[in-house]
Amino acid sequence: PKKEYDALRQCISLCRTEGITFVYGLNPSFTIEDGGERFDAHVDRIEKKLMQVARLGVRSFCILYDDIPYAYNILAGERAKNDARIGLLHARILNEIVYRMQKYSEDFWFCPSDYFFHTHTPYIDAVISALSPDIALLWTGPHVFTKHITPSMLRDARKIIGKKRRLVL
Repeated sequence: PKKEYDALRQCISLCRTEGITFVYGLNPSFTIEDGGERFDAHVDRIEKKLMQVARLGVRSFCILYDDIPYAYNILAGERAKNDARIGLLHARILNEIVYRMQKYSEDFWFCPSDYFFHTHTPYIDAVISALSPDIALLWTGPHVFTKHITPSMLRDARKIIGKKRRLVL
């Protein structure tokens, strides 16, 4: 709707004027089938949504797979947990989006389904192994809402994701 579009444009413009980075976050739907024949269509839908706000001047983006199950297999009617296939697919989706959006983006963040980084899981190990190092990871500490993040917590997370990966707190 035009009214919401104009309000968003004003907000983005105000942020730019005030030196604030406006980050547009998107939590796209996701099923295991999005990794097969539907991969290009899935990425096309995400790209289309991001391009809507890129045309308004947004240059920082975040893909959030945090509040959805690792994946839902519609055909089998089951959820996958700690599955390396899902981690590789999430990384593949993000890498493709970053590639497609490179002319329009300055920064990309990713919130994986497993964002605590408190232990190695097949999912997070797969994400880390395949995700472009240019993509920062969101981290809330060892809990969903961590009141205080200590240097020790950060060191523990770094043991999982590596020292060079950018983290957004």
